[in-house]
Amino acid sequence: MNGFGGVFSNWPFYRIYWMAVTGLLVLLAFLLYPRGKEKSLKHRFRLSKGLVNPVFRLQATVLLVVAILAGSFIYYQNNILIYNPSSKTSEKMTAEMEKNIRSIKRCLSRE
Repeated sequence: MNGFGGVFSNWPFYRIYWMAVTGLLVLLAFLLYPRGKEKSLKHRFRLSKGLVNPVFRLQATVLLVVAILAGSFIYYQNNILIYNPSSKTSEKMTAEMEKNIRSIKRCLSRE
């Protein structure tokens, strides 16, 4: 039996997604790290403008694109390709299936 179902094949994409999000958070933490005597968040934002260079922007852009692409793929795999009915639809399908099984049982018990 496959205990993971079909989700295990998406596992690398979850890892890539969360690594990219973590990288973005690390870059944000690097910008907002307190330097000098300025302790307020407002002053940290002002000081961080000087730290943003083309390499930093490239890293942030690449991580953002990777996170968006991996997240889009995960959404596509989980919500578009795999049919997940709502609870009401699932309940109706289950009731219909039970009616069909009940009618089959009646036919088999008559014979």
